Amino acid sequence: MKGGAILFTFGLLTIALIGAFTAFNLAVAKLLNSVTQLIKAWRRLKKRIK
Repeated sequence: MKGGAILFTFGLLTIALIGAFTAFNLAVAKLLNSVTQLIKAWRRLKKRIK
């Protein structure tokens, strides 16, 4: 019984870690995407100013 509980806890921890990692990756991807869009907009603005 003890081994089963340990395995169950380990499984839950693994699932939680994978979920957190996926959420983190999605957040980083969104951040990079908005940064890229900002850079593109900034370049367009610079072209208009010149």
